[in-house]
Amino acid sequence: MSEKTEITEIIKCPECGFEIEIKDEINKNELICPECKTEIVVEEEQNEEIQIVKCPECKKEIEVTDEDIKDNKFICPECSTEIIIEKEGKKSNKKLVIVLVIIAALVLLGYFAYTSDYVPFINKKEKSQKHLQQGKLLIDQQSVSMNPDTNVINEAVKEFQEAIKIDNENYEAYVSLSTLNFWKGNLPEAVTNIDKAIQVNPNDFQGYLIRGIIYFETGDFYKSLPDLNKTIELNPADFNAYLYRASIEYKANEFDKAINDINFILALNPGMSNIYSLRGLCYIGKNMSDSACADFKKSKELGFPNAEQYIEQYCK
Repeated sequence: MSEKTEITEIIKCPECGFEIEIKDEINKNELICPECKTEIVVEEEQNEEIQIVKCPECKKEIEVTDEDIKDNKFICPECSTEIIIEKEGKKSNKKLVIVLVIIAALVLLGYFAYTSDYVPFINKKEKSQKHLQQGKLLIDQQSVSMNPDTNVINEAVKEFQEAIKIDNENYEAYVSLSTLNFWKGNLPEAVTNIDKAIQVNPNDFQGYLIRGIIYFETGDFYKSLPDLNKTIELNPADFNAYLYRASIEYKANEFDKAINDINFILALNPGMSNIYSLRGLCYIGKNMSDSACADFKKSKELGFPNAEQYIEQYCK
């Protein structure tokens, strides 16, 4: 069996100078000199943290312990230059203070960016949106009425105009204003408004659809058709664009194109009574009276009032 290795340490008695061998298992705090019976207090050694310091003058790297540093200063043994050393704890505290100051500054900056008139962009957007929402609220109140109050509509127009005055890139305000001007019969203004909306956001289908409808209702089918095509390109599921395009195609005697668009509409919404009559008229244009009469009868069944007139005219 192997013997356990013991660590021996030599300690000199401070009273008589006698050298004493002690083993690692002996409690050093209870050591008695065997020569002069003096009680010896031995402090446990503590591992000192060593850091490497580079002298700024001679560039020598020196190993330094906390004991070597006095008042955060140390003398280079090579060139006698006084070196100022910051302890890690103080460095960490200083870094923490700097971080806290930066965070506080960012918080204050965010607060002023939200509330101060020194950031007009944010205020402008918010104020413009408030007028837009107020205008929409007025329109919603009138949408359920068969006879909308003209004064309320005019107030809504003012709200949309104010929204645009504050923020001339408010797309929704231009669209809403164009719709109201179209409803009021101010067609040139309606076109101007929707032109600006498309300029602000050329990738939204709504602007092209509204402009296409305005041109259609004024009889300018040549200008209406490209806008309806663009609407379908941006939003292939918008049946309104297909409906107006089918009407233009019917008027241009392009019956097959019109029938294709109508079939798409009916696939989305098979209960649209007027659409069957429009397809019936296209079949009349193609001399397909049986198919036409079937559509007229379906249109009448669904409640379209003009269907009876088409049946009397084409199905007797």
